[in-house]
Amino acid sequence: MYRKWYLLIGFIWLLSACSNISTSGIEFEDLSYTQVNAGIEELEGEDNPLFEKIRIEMKDYHVEEENDLERRLEFTFLIKNLTNQDMNFKYIGFFPDELERYYLSRNSFESDERIFEKDFEWEHTASILVQHPENLQDEARDYLASEGEKIYFAFEIDGDIFYHELTLSDGLAHIN
Repeated sequence: MYRKWYLLIGFIWLLSACSNISTSGIEFEDLSYTQVNAGIEELEGEDNPLFEKIRIEMKDYHVEEENDLERRLEFTFLIKNLTNQDMNFKYIGFFPDELERYYLSRNSFESDERIFEKDFEWEHTASILVQHPENLQDEARDYLASEGEKIYFAFEIDGDIFYHELTLSDGLAHIN
């Protein structure tokens, strides 16, 4: 009798644990480009709550020729804490899956977790090796020409996840 009782309680506990796992959402570290892009699309036409906490602005963007096959994109963006308190902060940025072959290195990058102090400004500079657009397949070149170069960000701030699309260039990047 007790054996059946313990089996029933164990089974109920297992079901409860499984349901908590499925409803708790995905961990920040497990986010993908597709999930971040979907989060950005959900915000379309609404005020982004991220901008109550931080400001993001492009400071510099330029392209340098490496050789006939490759170019180097260099960009700097500034993130400023707009709150009057310190925040636990990290981010991950994704480049579009549609341009997977354009980026010759990883198509994501991330920051370490840090305490982002009140009124603090953090300038982040990145350099990325990419294929020369003329060497891309037509689909990728058309996507780049119409959508431009963008980073799809997920920010984790004090345990909450926020999304933002940052435009590097509005079309094919030109050499500076």
